[in-house]
Amino acid sequence: MFGLVGHISLGLSCLATLALAIFAFRGAGLATLRRLTLLNLSGVAFASLTLITAFVVSDFSLSVVYQNSHSAKPLFYRIAGSWGNHEGSLLMWALMSAAYVHILAKLAPRLPERFSQIAFAMSGIALFGANLFVATLSSPFEQIAGSVPTDGQDLNPLLQDIGLIIHPPVLYLGYTALLIPWALACAAMLTRLPAKDWARAVKPWAYLSTSFLTAGIMLGSWWAYRELGWGGWWFWDPVENVSVIPWLLALALSHSAISIQRRNILTGWSLTLGVLAFGATLLGTFLVRSGSLVSVHAFAAAPGRGLAILAYLTVLIGGGLLLAALRPVCKASQDDALLSRDTAMRLQNVLLMAITITIIVGTLYPPILQALAQPPLAVGAPYYNISVIPVVILTLLLMAAATSLSWREGTLPHKRTAILAGIASVLTAVGFLIFNATPLATATAASAAFLLMMGARPRSAVQSSSSRRSRRATLTAHSGVAIFALAAAANAAFDFEVDRALSPGGSFTQGDYTLSLERLDRSDGPNYLGVTGTVFVNGLTLFPEYRIYPVREMPTTEAAIHMSLFRDLRVSLNAVDGRIGDQTQWAVRFHRKPGMLWIWIGSFVTALGLGMSAFTGFREL
Repeated sequence: MFGLVGHISLGLSCLATLALAIFAFRGAGLATLRRLTLLNLSGVAFASLTLITAFVVSDFSLSVVYQNSHSAKPLFYRIAGSWGNHEGSLLMWALMSAAYVHILAKLAPRLPERFSQIAFAMSGIALFGANLFVATLSSPFEQIAGSVPTDGQDLNPLLQDIGLIIHPPVLYLGYTALLIPWALACAAMLTRLPAKDWARAVKPWAYLSTSFLTAGIMLGSWWAYRELGWGGWWFWDPVENVSVIPWLLALALSHSAISIQRRNILTGWSLTLGVLAFGATLLGTFLVRSGSLVSVHAFAAAPGRGLAILAYLTVLIGGGLLLAALRPVCKASQDDALLSRDTAMRLQNVLLMAITITIIVGTLYPPILQALAQPPLAVGAPYYNISVIPVVILTLLLMAAATSLSWREGTLPHKRTAILAGIASVLTAVGFLIFNATPLATATAASAAFLLMMGARPRSAVQSSSSRRSRRATLTAHSGVAIFALAAAANAAFDFEVDRALSPGGSFTQGDYTLSLERLDRSDGPNYLGVTGTVFVNGLTLFPEYRIYPVREMPTTEAAIHMSLFRDLRVSLNAVDGRIGDQTQWAVRFHRKPGMLWIWIGSFVTALGLGMSAFTGFREL
């Protein structure tokens, strides 16, 4: 029954989006278009609810439930299993895209009518392709032929964590929001909408996307830090990289949209960014689902589905770029002073694009070599640290300078603030060097301190309420970036790790820390076998856990983390031979992780500031 209901709901959504595209091109009224967006949203939402219900009641007649669930699995993880797989995640993608287009329909009366109609037509085309793909090539409602299995194969144990309940929805809210800038960019080019009007419409969507992407990426990082055994928070994993690329492009878009509103510069470039940012999300979807990338985050290889996504990407993004190439680009003003925010915005876009291209090259080069039957090549942290971090440092310094400069006119920042910021930067660098930090970590920390202090410069008392809100949002986002960068530099410079094989009662001392494994206790769960260790570290008691999920025959580590203001103590436990039994020794990994709390705080503050900017932008529509 669930399969039939899901297929009917998705079929209804396909018809609604096809009608939306046709009616919008033909100039239907906004009320009609709004009803069609609601019909599409209702169909996809009902299909999503149907899939979640099938997971909750363990209907193993559906292939996706059989492959990703188990009757003994806790309820929360059964619900999360509905989007912890290829088919369900794409249904969530379609649901969120439908919701955003319906929100656009609510905002449409504030925009020029023909511009709105064409934006809906483009959205309808994109939604129809996505819905059709989910309904046919990637349906979560395919039923198992023959007898229904008595139980399922369980969800990947690594995904049975609170981080993976909330991480994908938040991340997808960021990805799918970029559909709207793409539709608005295509509509602006087709209707010849004045650049300032387009920038006003697109800016809040770019900020909204970056806000959710910031939160989603860091939730994924938080999950990896807690759940994966290696103990880090960022690995430059290929799938991590493809999530950062649209974030960088959306960030560049939001800043170039400001330049359009203020000075009518970067117009053609901004329209191109609107297309490329959405294209980056589709490219990431293709890479993750086609088997092109090898990662713990990737879905199972599905080349046929990957080719369909590639075709979808080619039509939407190729069409958008063709429009951008055919549209005359407005020339930038020629009277800008070197020391002006105009120049800073241009340079900021250049630096963001340099980071983006560097990450794309590092991510795609290995699979391209593989496709050409060349010897495999691993591109890891050393490549990114050498090529990306120096550009990040320049970007932090430019961020500090940009908000202190005036548009068009060459004015220097407030002298006292600049002096205090410089002193803070130097003192931070000296502190890092005293403790033998690397030059890159030292330079990153110093530039972050400079950015943080520059945010404290005096503000003009004569401002509109809108200007105050905008400045407050910018200050919040930039402060979050500075906090994050400072904490990340400290973490990279002063991380401490040691691995030992211990028997119960054993201990070791390394530096200022003494760790002892006091005892081991069985801690079986509803769908796993577990052993919990009692570990003492300098008077603190931690309880790391080792689990084996029998259905998948897969072990996981549940690290124990003692969090404090300036450092985490992290202990993980592994069975030496991979079994739970009468083992004499266990692999104990101990980390001292400086600044972890501030990495999460900085990310949250950045996401909050970007969200505030989105809210301000929507109010100004």
